[in-house]
Amino acid sequence: MREITLFPHLTGTSRYISIRQRLQTTHAPPEGSYLLGASGVKAHSLEDLVSAFGVELPPLIPPAQKAAYTTWLGHQEVDWSQALTPKGLAGVIKAFRGSLLPQVEEMEKSGYMEPLINGRSILESLQPIHVDTFKLRSLIDAGEPLDSFLPALGNVCNPIHYKHDTKTGRLRVEAGPKVLGMNKKHRGIIRSKYPGGKICTIDFISLEPRLALLAVGQKPEGDVYEEISKTSGFSRAKAKIATLSFLYGAGASGGVEEKLRKHIKEYFRVQQLQEIVAPGNKNGYGRPIDPEEERLMIPHWVQSTAVDVCLQGFSTLMKNLQKIVDPLFLVHDALFVDVPAANTRELSGIIAEGVMVPPFGKFSLSLNGLDEAE
Repeated sequence: MREITLFPHLTGTSRYISIRQRLQTTHAPPEGSYLLGASGVKAHSLEDLVSAFGVELPPLIPPAQKAAYTTWLGHQEVDWSQALTPKGLAGVIKAFRGSLLPQVEEMEKSGYMEPLINGRSILESLQPIHVDTFKLRSLIDAGEPLDSFLPALGNVCNPIHYKHDTKTGRLRVEAGPKVLGMNKKHRGIIRSKYPGGKICTIDFISLEPRLALLAVGQKPEGDVYEEISKTSGFSRAKAKIATLSFLYGAGASGGVEEKLRKHIKEYFRVQQLQEIVAPGNKNGYGRPIDPEEERLMIPHWVQSTAVDVCLQGFSTLMKNLQKIVDPLFLVHDALFVDVPAANTRELSGIIAEGVMVPPFGKFSLSLNGLDEAE
């Protein structure tokens, strides 16, 4: 069972409270701690973990007491280790701990805490984005919504902070450059910090269909959509539409011909997949999911599990790439990296091998260079 650590020099903003083995006070976060209020500092954020479970953290200081002290002192940040007596502060911490730990116990029982923490290592290794400030400001002046990319200093953007609190766990940007909504044609504003370097993307190939096939014991090779096309007699374009319609929960037909729909269900062994999904409203790693309709159970399971496959896969991949590339940001199943010119060949070799993501197996990856022209 994990407990809470309080860091007294920043308690006024509820920062530096983590789940650790013992209740203690310190001025330096232990390595690997998950801290409350850690957004914006180089540390793990407890809020990012609980948001994946739909948990709202209780307030450290009772709202009425906090309001009274902040009004009296005339500012928002209060050093509660000084404002309260030692006994009073100990009581506040005990109450906070008592209301938080039962929720933490439930989170740990789900089995999702460890995969979530492991997967977050890629997010916590992201490096600052460098931009072409002249091109960026020209686009903003032309009315493009790129203000979030304005540099904090020189040509370096503010850090990106992702949250996990969507229904399937798909990431959203809470702070920093809004990379998820950025038009592809504007990605040319992103610049390598290395002379002659390149901005590249590492993508999972056909992630959701490959995951669904691996989940039922199949080992897909090559282009999944091309294989479905060959076995069904329909074009690759139609096979892809039908596959995505099935995996993303389109309506009864989704505009897909009945013969092809039947083939898709057979190809993906839908009955076996339903047995895997059926045991509870959790994805393949234990994350809670709650689809509104029964027909959305497989789509939500596949989409939510795919998010964790990406995070696990990229986190594993970076162990081999940490001296080769700088990871910059994620857009769904793609990781954007800054690559020194001398490292492109070595990077290509590693990506060609794909990545193993337990418990499912090997996933194929592609490596693409960004076209810097608009």
